[in-house]
Amino acid sequence: MDWFHFALLSLACAALLASWNVPRCRLWVLGLAAAYIVSVAYYRLTPPVTADSEWPHGAFVAFGVDAALFIVIKNTHKDLWEIWGLGSVMIASATMNAIQMMGLVFGWPPMLPQATYSTILEIANAAYLLLIMGRGILGWVNAAIDRYHLLGNRDRGMARAVSSAYSTCTKRSTVAQPLKKW
Repeated sequence: MDWFHFALLSLACAALLASWNVPRCRLWVLGLAAAYIVSVAYYRLTPPVTADSEWPHGAFVAFGVDAALFIVIKNTHKDLWEIWGLGSVMIASATMNAIQMMGLVFGWPPMLPQATYSTILEIANAAYLLLIMGRGILGWVNAAIDRYHLLGNRDRGMARAVSSAYSTCTKRSTVAQPLKKW
């Protein structure tokens, strides 16, 4: 494992801890972890791609798992932050993989160097985890304000701002919800 794998693993653990009070956040962290493990393991364990290779390039597999995770998010999101935040990051990651695939198959646009391609995907994964972490922290802060009345009368504007951000973040979607119990 490289240093950036450890960095992403520690960020995933931090996102799990920060969002422990939101079960759906744990679900999305586990979904990203599964997609990441599948794509990285495939890239590391398959032989290099050549002209007569029977194995597809790693970008094909990464596109498949990123697109699958996006479809799961799109069809099962409960709050709007899931589709607009997490879904946007996953579709950007899948688009990056598609551009890399087009470069491999058609020769245009030119394929990115592996280091640049990997860096862009790692940044997308980190953004995904930071969104989950921010949602968890916002939930903790809102619960603490409500439970302990942390902000006095003179700071009600701040309490209203946090409460407004929380209610905007947890605005319900109108999509059918197969994962209701989460």
